[in-house]
Amino acid sequence: MSEISDTLKSKIKIHLKEKKIEDILLSWTLDGTYEEKKYTYDVLKNMDFIIDNFNLIRKIKNKEEQLSSSNIKKNLFYLVLSNLNDDKYNLQKSNDMNIITTRIWMITNLCLTCDNSTFDECLKYLKDCFNSNVDEYTKFFSVEGILNCINSQLNDYYDKIHRFFKDINLLGNLNNTPSENIERYKWCLLLWYIKNERYYQEALFSNDIKLFKSKVISAFESESFETKSNLLYCYGSIPIYCYIKKVIELFENMLRSEETNKFKRFNLIFYLNLVRTCIGIRYIEADNIENEKELLHILLFRLLKILRNYNDPIWNVVKKEILRAFRKYHSIFKSKIIIDDLSEELLNTDKNVVIEACKTLHTFNSPQLCTNIILESLNNEISRIGYEASNDIVIALSSSLKWMNNKNNHILESLEEQMHRGSTDIIRNTSRRIISEMGGSNAIKKLDFRNTLNNNYSCRIDKAQNDVEKLFTSTINDAKHGFRVSLIMDIIVFLVGIILICVSGFIAIINNETENWAGITATGGTGVLTILYSLFLSKPREKVKEAVTHLMYLKIIFLGYIRELNQIDQCFNQNLIESDSMPTDDIKVYSDSINFVMNSCVQLLSNSKNNIELLKNKLNDNENNINKYATTDELVKYFRKENENDILEKITENNIDGEILESMDRSGWIELGVDSSIKQAKIQKDIKDIVV
Repeated sequence: MSEISDTLKSKIKIHLKEKKIEDILLSWTLDGTYEEKKYTYDVLKNMDFIIDNFNLIRKIKNKEEQLSSSNIKKNLFYLVLSNLNDDKYNLQKSNDMNIITTRIWMITNLCLTCDNSTFDECLKYLKDCFNSNVDEYTKFFSVEGILNCINSQLNDYYDKIHRFFKDINLLGNLNNTPSENIERYKWCLLLWYIKNERYYQEALFSNDIKLFKSKVISAFESESFETKSNLLYCYGSIPIYCYIKKVIELFENMLRSEETNKFKRFNLIFYLNLVRTCIGIRYIEADNIENEKELLHILLFRLLKILRNYNDPIWNVVKKEILRAFRKYHSIFKSKIIIDDLSEELLNTDKNVVIEACKTLHTFNSPQLCTNIILESLNNEISRIGYEASNDIVIALSSSLKWMNNKNNHILESLEEQMHRGSTDIIRNTSRRIISEMGGSNAIKKLDFRNTLNNNYSCRIDKAQNDVEKLFTSTINDAKHGFRVSLIMDIIVFLVGIILICVSGFIAIINNETENWAGITATGGTGVLTILYSLFLSKPREKVKEAVTHLMYLKIIFLGYIRELNQIDQCFNQNLIESDSMPTDDIKVYSDSINFVMNSCVQLLSNSKNNIELLKNKLNDNENNINKYATTDELVKYFRKENENDILEKITENNIDGEILESMDRSGWIELGVDSSIKQAKIQKDIKDIVV
């Protein structure tokens, strides 16, 4: 049953663990919210479905007994009747709308639970509802309950209803009562008699039926908005085929005259009841009225477009009812009827209008298209006003999308796709905000997935970079260790040489070879000075200079290598986050870039004999090219060669050169017609090759 929502099913399952279903429905009627009171109505209308699906069982005297729909209704009937007879809900006039509202819901439920055995008791209580001191709301819903909620299949239903209203003389002297003075609840009875006149050929004279019809026609043609409003309100509850054309005529005249006679706030109830009437007509089961129903849908859409020009929020209640009417008509016509994107209603300041608009879009469109329409409307509005949408609108949209996602889980997937691949930053950011507001474990997973992917990838890159830095540090430490060993060896050689010289001198002195002192002194002193210069002045300075230069050269190569790899990694990471999948060509570009950097680094390291010269030449080349950019003519030749005619035209029109191209941000590239970061990187690399 479509009338039983998933929410209602869940509530019933939860409450049935603690209470009987009669107690649940009574508590909802007496103390529940508006939604829970409506749930009670839905359950009673579909009691057989509830029984079959929930297998309600209660234990009586240690014996399980399957409850029937009739037993439940009878139990609830007496529970409701007992509360209606309580002093708190007496029929005296009261200004407390909470008491009146609860009483009319109980009257409705009393009529819904009425059966052959309780029919007379039901009418007996309702008879007192039409005393002069009873409020108009109670009178109306008593009539409406008798005519619409009591099962017409009960024994002698039409005769009992007719005798009941005749006994209380509800219509009174109708012949002498102007249409403007007929109370709202009496219009219900007139329409009901006209609708069911075939059952009353004997009970009513034909003149009575004619009188009822004449009163209805006079109300349609009345100049009083209040009279027409009262009639239309009742017509929504008891729609009749024979007056559809009168409703259409009234609707068309109203729209036609709007250009000269703008809608008035104090006639709001009339416009609301007119839409309510259109919803009621949708349920008329008759042949050959599809054209009339389609026309009513068109008129409702025209009314909505007119109301968009009325900024007063008081009209929102009519807009909501129109959106609800669209959904009712779509259920019978499907794709035969269409509406626009409802962007005005999606951005309304009233969250109830926003929710109704989202529900209507979901009825007419696929989940993905519905999500795209919502985000595009937000994108256009943010672009127009220049700042982000208000939290109220985002919260209302997220609530609606959450409801839609419960109906169709593709909604969240569509939002995720827009969050990562939306056409603008506004759409991507707004999608993220909406998913965040929707909440729930699935939404959190959608938000965290890319962040987790990014963090994992960054951790791997950081680990690899740390390993390379450790390797470089280890190499430097090994070089320092080698230098120390070499220095120690030089010192040892020096000391051995000194010792040998000293030994030679000592031997010469012992042997009294004084004649050789001069030669020994000359040659030995010169040798000592040479050794001292070579070991302490010349050789260590050259070795230290060579070692420091070599280490500096390695450091420069290493830092440049790491720098270029980081740039490639960042570009790859950004592209990975923004795209759900990466084409093979894009991955090949990154692979080629890494290979190029690695080959360049290896080539520099392999040319060990010319390291200094290569470094100097590279630095000189960079210095000479530091301010050199491609000219506009060079760019024209390049893009003509690449067959990029659109970009070529913009380069020529705006006189763009390499310097401008180098400094452009992402928005500039997009305006130039280059959306892909991969393509942007390729163009920049090719242009650098032009000027090298």
